[in-house]
Amino acid sequence: MSLYKNKNKNMSDVLEQVFKKQKTLEQLEEELRAISESIDPQFSVQFETYRIGLL
Repeated sequence: MSLYKNKNKNMSDVLEQVFKKQKTLEQLEEELRAISESIDPQFSVQFETYRIGLL
């Protein structure tokens, strides 16, 4: 039973790390969008198309 609990704890740690990385990635995307839009307002549309392509 302790092994099972250990696995769950490890999995929750992994999920927590993934969530933190996801959040960081989203923050970076927001910063990139803001910078790019200040340079080229047309970039917003291109960026959304790129993100949809990734999905």
